[in-house]
Amino acid sequence: MPIDVSRLGNKGKTFSLLIAVVLTGCNLFTELDEAQLDMDVDMATMDVGDIGEDGTNTDLGDDASEVDLCVPETDSELCQTALLNCDDAEITDSCGSMRTVNCGTCDAEICGQFLPNVCGCPCQIGAQCFPAGAINPDLNCQYCDPELDTMGWSVNDPDCLRDFPVGEVVRVDFGPTVAPDWTKLGLNETVGPLDTVDGNPTSVVVVASGFNGDQNGGALTTTLGIPPEVTRDTIWSGNFDGHDAALLEQGIVLAQELPTGSYRVQIFGSRDGDDGGMGRLSRYQIGEQFIDYEPSNQMSEYAVFDAVDVMDTGSIELTVSVSPDGTGRFSYIGSMEIERLQ
Repeated sequence: MPIDVSRLGNKGKTFSLLIAVVLTGCNLFTELDEAQLDMDVDMATMDVGDIGEDGTNTDLGDDASEVDLCVPETDSELCQTALLNCDDAEITDSCGSMRTVNCGTCDAEICGQFLPNVCGCPCQIGAQCFPAGAINPDLNCQYCDPELDTMGWSVNDPDCLRDFPVGEVVRVDFGPTVAPDWTKLGLNETVGPLDTVDGNPTSVVVVASGFNGDQNGGALTTTLGIPPEVTRDTIWSGNFDGHDAALLEQGIVLAQELPTGSYRVQIFGSRDGDDGGMGRLSRYQIGEQFIDYEPSNQMSEYAVFDAVDVMDTGSIELTVSVSPDGTGRFSYIGSMEIERLQ
């Protein structure tokens, strides 16, 4: 079978010359270029059977045209797969190569706060993330310390937090009506931090809970000089089913973040009428002290706790309920003023 040696290129030329020497018996080696012989003398011993009909070397096998290519992930894909989202990270891709990739940056969060290359929020307070050491913009004695609290503010010195000058007053108007220069506290709501009447900021927060309703049916005029927007509205605790059922109900007013000291607490409440003769005798209680007070048609009196001591708890808890010494179904509170005595 004829062999097309032209397909072998320069190696084919060398092969042809060698064949020619054998056939003619001529000594042509002296005419050959040494460089040409050096190209591949092994071609002289090539097995003709190794060359296919199309002139290709059949010893290369089927895999000669097949290349095994591995396509690695992008940097972003590597980060997503590894659940990493910040800073440089070393990750081995699917092709077995160790790569250093950048997984992005954090906003207010801190990269590596809890896990390497993962954004973490030191203090998630409300809907905002604060970094470690951040100061509460409302209370400059509170700060973010994730080792103490990751969901709220921390404080080292409670009295630093509870800044409330001696001789000053904070006051709250309970009910649905807004009164000028008073802080409104609606049904089972929270208000604060409060400013004093003199305009100085404090850390005091007041919380109302457990009350059953509110109303606007109180006195419009009093002898106490309180604005009508304060005297007319209240929040109440009780039960329409009668006195015994009402005894099971109580509302709570909690004044928090008070500095250690002594306080005067003054309360007013008013409701027109006497509920068909049953009255509305209400009991206000702080600790072991309690005062029974009648809001029915009230226009001239306060309920006053002259000296309430606040210690490490930093709070005053006032309960509001119907008095067991009365026959009423409802108890009321319309306003509260807290004065720091010492």
